[in-house]
Amino acid sequence: GGFAIAREGRDLANALGRREKALLGYLALSPGQSVSRDHLAEVIFQHTTGAPALREAARRIRHLLGDPNILLKDSNPLKLGGDPAAIDALRFEELSRGNDEESLTLAANLYRGELLLGVDPRSDAFEDWLRDRREQFRQVAFTAHYRLAQLRHERGDPEGALVAVKCLGSLRDDDEQGCQLEMRILGSMRRYSDVRATWDRLCHVLNKNHGVVPSADTKDVYDAIAASAATGSGRER
Repeated sequence: GGFAIAREGRDLANALGRREKALLGYLALSPGQSVSRDHLAEVIFQHTTGAPALREAARRIRHLLGDPNILLKDSNPLKLGGDPAAIDALRFEELSRGNDEESLTLAANLYRGELLLGVDPRSDAFEDWLRDRREQFRQVAFTAHYRLAQLRHERGDPEGALVAVKCLGSLRDDDEQGCQLEMRILGSMRRYSDVRATWDRLCHVLNKNHGVVPSADTKDVYDAIAASAATGSGRER
């Protein structure tokens, strides 16, 4: 989600400038790494002469957070101090690697949309880095929500599974695996008109974005559920 930082319950995000937020975000997503000042000056300030501005940004961050050790000096490089577990983005990645429903539920609750939304230091290099990191986080979020929906569906909780699977569309609306799972869940709930709506939406998105139709596997899933509805083996709910 967007940039947020608090200390002892006090929100400090509004007190930080756009480049200070970018600096903290970059270091927070480079856990345990010491990053050279030259590199940070280039990525955040878009030029190698940004060293004075970088020093001032680091000074303001230490002052506003009231912690001289928040940015650790390792000779020339900088790295973020503190406990990585206090960084939601890193905790989200860790929880997403779990295979149990509890971990995946916690991960899903931590995902709040685009990474570092609203953070813009007006640097092409930062934008390139952030674009790649956002794509990585979207993929992690998609996989976590997909596995969570599977686990809930297998446990016999279609309502909970549907909540998780509905998030997939906002992450990748043209992903056929996600749509297959959504149709299976809706089919198990005998919500056949919603199965058809999911199928129609996928057909539209694939045609609009890629000029293709759903794969044979996806069509087989849809046809099997439609056949079940047509034979009266399940009544619409």
